[in-house]
Amino acid sequence: MTAADDDTKKVEALVERLTFFFSDANLRNDKWLRKELEKPENNGLISLSTLLRFKTIKTITESEELIATAAKHDSVKEMLKLDEDGSKIGRIKPFEDDTSYDRKKLTLYVENVAMEFKEEEVDGEKDDEKKTKKTPIRYIVKHGDIKKLFNEYGKVSYVKLRYGGFFRKDEETDEMDKYKSPKNRKSPSRPLGSAFVEFTSVEEMDKAAKVLIAEGDEEPSTVLELEGRKLKVKTMQAWIDAKEKAKAEREEKKKESGNKRARDEDDDGEKVKKESESNEEEDKEEDKDLVKAEVDFEEFKFDWKKGCVITLKGLADDCDREAILKTVM
Repeated sequence: MTAADDDTKKVEALVERLTFFFSDANLRNDKWLRKELEKPENNGLISLSTLLRFKTIKTITESEELIATAAKHDSVKEMLKLDEDGSKIGRIKPFEDDTSYDRKKLTLYVENVAMEFKEEEVDGEKDDEKKTKKTPIRYIVKHGDIKKLFNEYGKVSYVKLRYGGFFRKDEETDEMDKYKSPKNRKSPSRPLGSAFVEFTSVEEMDKAAKVLIAEGDEEPSTVLELEGRKLKVKTMQAWIDAKEKAKAEREEKKKESGNKRARDEDDDGEKVKKESESNEEEDKEEDKDLVKAEVDFEEFKFDWKKGCVITLKGLADDCDREAILKTVM
């Protein structure tokens, strides 16, 4: 491969990255980038040197010239612009948060996304009994893998791998495994094994849903696989409806158990109470996704403390935050 061919491939990759970063879908979620573009002194532009600090751009090139070339590519000439001296990039049409935008109508919910687990031996319910506990620590697929897979069925604008939660259902026992203590909310969030895939339009999502989702218990006409795992797909609205139904059923169960305790305070009633409390914690964490589906993320402010921050150098290109957490903890 010649140097010219290599640069052409890099420019193509940069065009994809710039298209994503400056897209409506990303700017709705990327509060930092949106604020940078909205600063009066920036005039809707961001410097090439700043873009070079973006991890996925830095893995492609360290050349500002190549980024500028990508910004002038024919495929983005109606979307992006360079300033007069070619040192900054911005959108031709400024971003406007559309109040009619409804993520639920554009998004599919995907389950069974491949993860890496940490196994540890823990005490069982009986004396001298041991069992193996599996805790998810990181995804083994990337956003780009999911986007590429779903792009064959409809144009994808945004992929969100889901993290958080205090509880996760054990695939073998079908029980909720409490792997993060509510008393220690600074513990790192864990991958939940699911993702949201947002499409560019309702039509694009409907086109994908038609082949990836089946009615009732029927098998869809197309079943997607990633890293050897079959993905389960439903609309985001169907996911929300199922959660609300399950929550209502638990509330009804809690109400019934409360009536039972009023008549007869027995061990079974206490067991139901604990199960209900566990489900409430799960609901609190899961419901964050419903909020994020309709509003922007709240600004996160770092409370830096001297002696509590470290700098890491020489990280591999494919290193991510989960791998760093796993190493330093």
